[in-house]
Amino acid sequence: MNYDPIEPVAAISRFGNITRIEDARIEEVSCPFSPESILISYPITQAAQETQRQRLQLNVNRNTVILNPFGQSVSICSLRPGMLVNAVVSSGMTRSIPPQTSAFVIVVQGGFRPYASMVTVSRILYYDPVNRLLYTGRPGDSSSQMVFAVTNATSIIDRSGRPGNVSLLRPGQQVRVTHADFQTASIPPQTTAFRIRLL
Repeated sequence: MNYDPIEPVAAISRFGNITRIEDARIEEVSCPFSPESILISYPITQAAQETQRQRLQLNVNRNTVILNPFGQSVSICSLRPGMLVNAVVSSGMTRSIPPQTSAFVIVVQGGFRPYASMVTVSRILYYDPVNRLLYTGRPGDSSSQMVFAVTNATSIIDRSGRPGNVSLLRPGQQVRVTHADFQTASIPPQTTAFRIRLL
């Protein structure tokens, strides 16, 4: 992981049911798998002024707002280990190790680098609304198939160029998908969709 040489001291503040965490480091990112989450860590001072790192899993859902340093909405798949983030989360946490909580807002503070994109033109096999996954390719031909994670930051455009939503995604339709240039090693491979345009 590429951390800055100087370790910032995280600031934790609680306001009722909301906790604000500043200058935390991302350790792991779970994407495009469901449920989506990120594992962060931040230094805390224990007895005798000993500093240890506290780890916390932030669970991300469709209502979570993720912003890059420029205030633009980005997908969880744009996040990488080593990035510095501020987060507003629920004060209610599980007793698991590491503890888990729901993330309301995640704002990248440093280490953000835009990732390259690719374009794939294919036909929709089906859309899984529960896991928010778009399956494309030819039926029965796994080598032609690809699975795209549809996130809050994914834009969906109809044939007329107007913004739409997942209700537009129907089997048999041809789509042009702008997506991340990385993918899982699964069959079919999975990656994150940035933009879906119906053709």
